[in-house]
Amino acid sequence: MALSDKILRTIKEQDEPNLWEYASALLRIQGSILRMEEKETDPDALRELASRAIELVTELDAVLAILEEKL
Repeated sequence: MALSDKILRTIKEQDEPNLWEYASALLRIQGSILRMEEKETDPDALRELASRAIELVTELDAVLAILEEKL
């Protein structure tokens, strides 16, 4: 799921410490999902977990790109 323009605008308006905290939280959540995937055997659950992990990395990429602009 791509981030909407409204959400991107809101993210861009945040100060740098908030953006770093947001990026860190996304990374931690993604790490948790990846650890869950290691133990999961149900293909449908694995597919959903993988899908969520991909959404998170897309969001993390957007946040990091905004941080790069600010730096």
